Amino acid sequence: MKQDRARRTHALVLDAAAIEFAAHGAAGCSLDRVAARIGLTKGALYGHFASKAALKAELLSQFESAWRELLDRADASAESALDAMDTLLTGLTQRLGHDPRFGCGMRLITDEAQVEGRLPPQYPELRNLITRLAARAQQQGELAPEPSAETVGDSMLAILVGVRHTTASNQPDQLVTRVAKLRDILLSDRSAAPG
Repeated sequence: MKQDRARRTHALVLDAAAIEFAAHGAAGCSLDRVAARIGLTKGALYGHFASKAALKAELLSQFESAWRELLDRADASAESALDAMDTLLTGLTQRLGHDPRFGCGMRLITDEAQVEGRLPPQYPELRNLITRLAARAQQQGELAPEPSAETVGDSMLAILVGVRHTTASNQPDQLVTRVAKLRDILLSDRSAAPG
């Protein structure tokens, strides 16, 4: 019973920290606010995580696992290339909109990369996967040759990242809808003409 309560509290700490990190970034996240959000003392919070760095590391680890799972599933999918791309984009936007830990991870990797003057490695990885899927869809006749697969990859990355920053966090379903609409505009009238 104590272990169940400890696991639940541990999960609550992660969720509260995800909200704080996503709202304020790593530098602005306050462990006092994390503890207050779930009614813990700061000392009780330290019973679960020894430091803000440990909390951040756990959130990043969970983000990376979820990210890897989504991309690996799309890369190995038996679906058509276009369906695999749709499944990937829908999965990413749903996670960004409805999973505070995933959204937090995106904020943390983006902030860290900006401070260091680079892109998060996840961004080119996603762009490259979408580019490969678009190229495969073009080869399979699901998409016309224009826009190029590279343009589709670049555009979908920009759409995903941009829409995330221009959609209110209290409107998670709007994120999914906006990405889908912009994807449809990018690919509209672009499907390959029947034989």
